[in-house]
Amino acid sequence: MDREGRSILMVMGGSIRPAAETGARAWPRRVQAEFLRRVSEPTKLVLPFLMLFVSSCGRNEKISDIPPSAREPATMAQIANFKFAIEQFEADCGRFPSTAEGLNALVMRPADIPEVRWHQYLERIPKDAWGRDFVYRCPGSHNTNGFDLFSYGRDGPSKAGGESGIHLKNWY
Repeated sequence: MDREGRSILMVMGGSIRPAAETGARAWPRRVQAEFLRRVSEPTKLVLPFLMLFVSSCGRNEKISDIPPSAREPATMAQIANFKFAIEQFEADCGRFPSTAEGLNALVMRPADIPEVRWHQYLERIPKDAWGRDFVYRCPGSHNTNGFDLFSYGRDGPSKAGGESGIHLKNWY
């Protein structure tokens, strides 16, 4: 470091040399700090999804192992995974799973779908981050040409009924 707070070493061609030797201008510390802050911000957004991916790789995962602050992002990532699998089912089979078939159609072949058009889209149907089942409806009341998929979130279904308890969903 020089007296003005600038880095005096530069990496050039795999070796570390003083900045004066390389002819490069050293970046002030505040610029370096700002760069690191901007690079680390997206990492904070991706980290919960990465945690979900790593935790879902094991078969003996426990709901209690998911930190409370990561439960909503983890559940939204699960909804995104379901959405992708359901869209693949629709592309292969020509329709979405019915409400009666539910998400189980992604694990076990429905009777009216020929074996050559279906494959297993998921190994199992996971629960949301609070240990509750996801709710699937087709046709959806919000996505009338598609499906609704949602979780009631931390508080569970509303005691009054209806959709007031829905927190995490595939529609906006």
